[in-house]
Amino acid sequence: MQGCKVVVKGSPLRALRQASLAGLLVAMTILQSACLSPTFTVSRDEMERLAKVEPSQRGRQIHAVQRFSTAPDVPAAPPFEPGPQQLASDGSTPPVPVAVPVPIGPHYSYYGGYGWGDPFYTPYYVRSGGGGAVGGAGVAGSSAGPADHGGVSEAAKAVASKGKADRESLAGAAAAIMVTAIVVGIGLAATEGARHDGYVAVHPHHPVHLLSSDGSHRILALDDVRPGDLRTDETAVLVGQEGMGLWLRGRAPLDREGFTYQLGGGYTGVSLGGGTMQPAGMGELALGVFLNQMVGVVARGQFGSGTLGMGDYLTLRTGAEAQLIPLDLGRLHMGLYGGAGMEWAKAGGGEFAEFSEKRPYYALGGLIEIEWTTRLAMFFRYGANLAQSSSAAMWTQAGAFGLSIY
Repeated sequence: MQGCKVVVKGSPLRALRQASLAGLLVAMTILQSACLSPTFTVSRDEMERLAKVEPSQRGRQIHAVQRFSTAPDVPAAPPFEPGPQQLASDGSTPPVPVAVPVPIGPHYSYYGGYGWGDPFYTPYYVRSGGGGAVGGAGVAGSSAGPADHGGVSEAAKAVASKGKADRESLAGAAAAIMVTAIVVGIGLAATEGARHDGYVAVHPHHPVHLLSSDGSHRILALDDVRPGDLRTDETAVLVGQEGMGLWLRGRAPLDREGFTYQLGGGYTGVSLGGGTMQPAGMGELALGVFLNQMVGVVARGQFGSGTLGMGDYLTLRTGAEAQLIPLDLGRLHMGLYGGAGMEWAKAGGGEFAEFSEKRPYYALGGLIEIEWTTRLAMFFRYGANLAQSSSAAMWTQAGAFGLSIY
């Protein structure tokens, strides 16, 4: 989203409709381009680990990450030859391979040596032998009389009208961003939530594709891989529909390291000057990176709005935030967050005098994550914001829940 400039003309409702359409198009693009592939990438470290495992046992548990359909194609491996490693799960009597013509496809026979039933991916062939909305009400005093009889002067009405237009413009821009972020978040959650990042199992002689950055390609059998066989420019890939198929053996624990996208909603207090504070519905979006499993740095934006009688108010915050999540209790994770940035607060109409202020803010609180998949978690956060107003500093509370996508 860097480098994007949002320009909104017209009412917030129109901006919301435009944002909804744009967000839907973006989400459709994500879902179309991020369909999951029956191929899996195996890291260099995992391949080096497997190279030191007894060859007959290498296929039992392999840490692999499912690829997207947009990843480079993998050339087909030759018809499967089971090779010499045919030990049963208990290490006793070797299982009898399925005898079928070559090639056929697809069929549902499988190598039963692991005793786990049918593989998730069946082979192509086997060779024989082997927020509250911003209020839309008009400005109070619309039937104004002369100023000395308690009415509103033309100058005051002009100021109020400009203030309302500013608030609607800001609300429209925030709505456009939030709607797009929600739709994109749903698309990312759908793909990353379904994507398998964890453990797979294959026949010990399953073909391993080694794809080079220069476009070259070679194949090694898993039980033939030796330490140092992978070149520095090669990526190891397993194709689920080759060999005797591929079993999914459970996801890996939550992996935060790398890019993160966080989307949520809740409530916040808005300081409107002079000791006045109002609650507001709030949406928030964060983009950033986790340096390791515990420490992350994100850019966070929050938008809150509400109404009171004939008046309306809103807040828009943008800033940076550090997250520390050291406590790991199985699927429950706990930590802290702290951040700072700039806040724009506006109010007007009804009981509110026209108010507009740009000021620093500071945030501190606790957060809880509930692990969903390797790349998806639900978060709950609660804390306080300090608005450094021109008149006086004021603490307000804020709470939110949502999704973290890693």
